[in-house]
Amino acid sequence: MEKTDRDLDEALSPDTDFEYRGWLVRLETTRADDVWSGHADLLYADVHRCRVVLATSRLDLPSARLALCARARDFIDDWSTRDHSGNTAFLEF
Repeated sequence: MEKTDRDLDEALSPDTDFEYRGWLVRLETTRADDVWSGHADLLYADVHRCRVVLATSRLDLPSARLALCARARDFIDDWSTRDHSGNTAFLEF
């Protein structure tokens, strides 16, 4: 996946929330020793719908945040391409 200036700006921004295609994405990163891990909570219509996590840790905060941004966008892009006619609503957690 190609990194854009916007991706890099979001990864370096102190703000942990961003909107993408009508979704709100909330990033949370944590540091343990010298590595970073984290997750992104995805909200649609103000309701928590999904959480994506980093599969591996990263050595610095910008790369961890950039990876989370990419995973969140990939999920939303994939969800957006699916047929949502009929009974395809989200299940309640």
